[in-house]
Amino acid sequence: MKEDMERVRMVIRHFADYVLLDSCAYQSAGFYNGQAGVALALFESARMLDDSFLEEQAFNLFQKSLLSQDADMGFQEGWAGIGFVLAYLSHYRFIDTDLDELFKKRIYQICGYIEDGINKHRYMVQDIALGFFMNFLTKQCGWEEMESLRYGFYKSVESQILCALEAYEMKPNQNFRMSFPDLFVTYLELSRFDGFYERENIIEMYGRISGKHSAIHSFYIEQTGGWNGKNKRRTLYEWPMLLRGLPLKHFMNVLHLLLIDKVHNIEVSKWIAERLINQPLDEIEKELLSHLHPKMLLSGYGDGVSRFLLLLCQLMGECDKMDMGRMNCLFKP
Repeated sequence: MKEDMERVRMVIRHFADYVLLDSCAYQSAGFYNGQAGVALALFESARMLDDSFLEEQAFNLFQKSLLSQDADMGFQEGWAGIGFVLAYLSHYRFIDTDLDELFKKRIYQICGYIEDGINKHRYMVQDIALGFFMNFLTKQCGWEEMESLRYGFYKSVESQILCALEAYEMKPNQNFRMSFPDLFVTYLELSRFDGFYERENIIEMYGRISGKHSAIHSFYIEQTGGWNGKNKRRTLYEWPMLLRGLPLKHFMNVLHLLLIDKVHNIEVSKWIAERLINQPLDEIEKELLSHLHPKMLLSGYGDGVSRFLLLLCQLMGECDKMDMGRMNCLFKP
């Protein structure tokens, strides 16, 4: 077991070094494809490795993200994503800072952007990931004044999704058909964390329109407790087939969800060890590349090595009998 843990540490260090070297080229400050997401993965890696140098580099990189002049308030590339990372790092004592003191003005700007969108009936579905930011600040950071805004956002998003699905059912639209599957996964994952979301009508309608739910959609639906016990597909028991050809972010997310599933965690841990830890490093890179298009190994959180690092840190912590529950909120679609 000790040898296995040393191997995990070695793989984490290898890919953390890769991410750190590549981070010099990052101009974007955001969560998914910028400095904030990379810094988050490096902070977690530094804690697992007990590496003060890596922690210092993560801190410096995250500081750069906070100096961004970008006006984007979004979650993937804008201030809501940076704020989510800051709130996470502060709440779990990776950094010693006062969230209110450092980020209060930005939080109000983000809230203003959301409130303005609701009041002006702006199409909020594209901004659905903002729900992750509001959820974390409300539940983990005590921002109770955000509760009513969170509820208004949920009502707006669900109403717009239902209207869009009804419109598509009457007159199919190619752009909607191409863009909605990813938004649907984000909606399902958000509903897993937030009890406001009702899900069933949207799950049923989208399944009817698309003919049947894809395997990845079925998997996420099962994670939310969907289906109402009817026609439940056993995708949990077909997970090796499900993993084939998935984009890297879904590949990592599915493995994460299986790791925290009491029925499958031992089997999945062995699979990860066999395919993503005990292989030569170039073979591990090939496995990661097989889930990327184009075939280029990126270091970011969105579809890159940073998300893989988070999975390795979770696995190492679980094997070391540590409470890794904090990481459950990190694997976003």
